[in-house]
Amino acid sequence: MQQEVWGAPPHPLPPRLFGAAERPLLVELTLMRGREAARPCAAVRRALPAVAAVAALALASVLFPAAGAGPAPAAAAPAIWAHDSVGAVSPSQVWYLAEGATAGDFETWLLVQNPGEVPAEIDVKLHTGEGERQGPHDTVPPRTRRSYDLGEYAESYHVSSLVTASAGVVCERAMYGRPVVCLDPGHAATPSQIDPETGINTQDWINEPEIGIVYDIAVRAKAVLEAHGVRVVMTKASAYDPVNLKRRAEIANQARARMIVHIHADPGLSAPTTLYPGPAPYDWKANTETGRVARIDPAVQAASEAAARRFHAAMVAYLRQAEGTGDGGVVVENRGTTGTGNYGPIFSYDIWSEVPTFTLENNLAFADAHRQEIAEAVAAGVLSSL
Repeated sequence: MQQEVWGAPPHPLPPRLFGAAERPLLVELTLMRGREAARPCAAVRRALPAVAAVAALALASVLFPAAGAGPAPAAAAPAIWAHDSVGAVSPSQVWYLAEGATAGDFETWLLVQNPGEVPAEIDVKLHTGEGERQGPHDTVPPRTRRSYDLGEYAESYHVSSLVTASAGVVCERAMYGRPVVCLDPGHAATPSQIDPETGINTQDWINEPEIGIVYDIAVRAKAVLEAHGVRVVMTKASAYDPVNLKRRAEIANQARARMIVHIHADPGLSAPTTLYPGPAPYDWKANTETGRVARIDPAVQAASEAAARRFHAAMVAYLRQAEGTGDGGVVVENRGTTGTGNYGPIFSYDIWSEVPTFTLENNLAFADAHRQEIAEAVAAGVLSSL
């Protein structure tokens, strides 16, 4: 829940602005923060005639990266859209807000203003594609506004709100959009399990000390990206979270992420390298014990290659400027038969991916010594790829 305050001097609106009023209007707007304030959130200082009940005020909203976000990566912050509902001419004790979504790129806020002189107890029921969910239940003091993030109560692409109140309130629904990215720090201890659909083993394994290093890099990259307006989904909640190779792809798919970046480190590499699933003849993985072969979706392959190239250019440019590193290039994953029936083939997570997928490999010692710099470089690469 958040509360804000912004003020604007009285502003004249000319006649027939948007084709509504017959004479000039003087509008004063005050948005309040805190539990008490001197004036209602929005007051029309000269009454509107009946024919002017149509909205005559448009608000433009511009969002910026959070203050204190640290040095911005080389790429610009992603575009973030915002969209609000029309204002009201009178309070009510019942409000129906049909539109809303809280999954994927979507963020929906319920805004409740109490313009009256007595507290208003509100109760919110959310009607989702999965059924009814309990929303905020709160008391809004007189002449204040409360803001509720509905994503804290339900995650769905179909969210409508029913608001009931003990006194007259004004409700609006504001929606914001920001891109979702999945970060996948490599390795975990998971059992051998053959995926029946593809015949590929979903097993992963612990690789020390890489597992801890790349998890720390991913957490740092998440913080940088979130400070620049990107929603980040992690495949693991901790370094040793037992998430198998198929589940990693499923997490990105379910989040409808713009991409999944698999983060690894290898002592045999001399410079940062980005690997992507290639077109034929490198579009397949095989279980060499059963002979079963699975192929990546061609559309996902093409999108993965394009995203990997954009990501790598910005990522390497950032590291070169920060640390003078070399460039390992953008490389096709051409090791389709490396895996056996006893463990997952190299890069086999690509087979299950429905979103662009690629892997960043750094030299292990370099990664350990430059965790924050690599995290910032990952953020720069991701932002350039959105």
